[in-house]
Amino acid sequence: MCGMKTCHVIGCGKKAKGTGRACSMHSSRLQRTGTTEKLSRGVGSYVRKTGHVHVKADGHPTARLRDGFAPEHRMVLFDKIGSEPIFCHWCDEALQWNDCVADHLNEAPSDNRAENIVPSCNTCNLKRGKEKSRATRIARHGKWYTINGTRRHIGGWAEIAGITTAVVRQRIKMGWPEEKALTTPARTYRK
Repeated sequence: MCGMKTCHVIGCGKKAKGTGRACSMHSSRLQRTGTTEKLSRGVGSYVRKTGHVHVKADGHPTARLRDGFAPEHRMVLFDKIGSEPIFCHWCDEALQWNDCVADHLNEAPSDNRAENIVPSCNTCNLKRGKEKSRATRIARHGKWYTINGTRRHIGGWAEIAGITTAVVRQRIKMGWPEEKALTTPARTYRK
C-alpha cells in the first residue's frame, strides 16, 4: 500500500477520503458533530446527518409504528405541551399536532432541553431557517460597518444602496470614505 493515505484516526486504518486525512465515515462524523468520536446518546438512539437525535420510544405518541423510534425534539415538545391546543410560538396560529414543528430556539438540532423547544408552524420554521442561513452566509464573508448606530455587513449596506459588494469594495479600494462607499446608490446613466 505504498503511497495510499490512511485515516488519521487511531485504530481506523481505512483509506483517507480524497486529499484529506480522514476516511469517509470519520470525515462525515467530523462535519456533522465536530468530532471524529462516535457520539452515543445511550442504548436505542442515533443521531441523523442533520444533527437531530432519534430515540427508541415504543408506545410514545410521537414514535413511528414501523420501528418505534421518535425524533427526541418532538417527544420533548409533546411531553411539554401535550397534543392540544397548540399555538405557534412566533405567530400564534392555531395548530394541530400533525402540522406542528418542534422548533429549536437556539437552532442547535441536538439541544433538546424542554426550554429550548417550542411549537412552530411550518411557515415560521422555514422563515427562521432562511434568515439564519442568510445571516450565517453574510457573517462568513467579511467586515461589518456601523453607520449612524446601525451595524450591517458589507452585503447588507450594498443591498440597501442597490449596488453589489464588488462595487462597495472597489470604492473603498479607490479611497472613498466608508460611509459614502456603503450608502451611495449606483448612478443612473441616460443614453
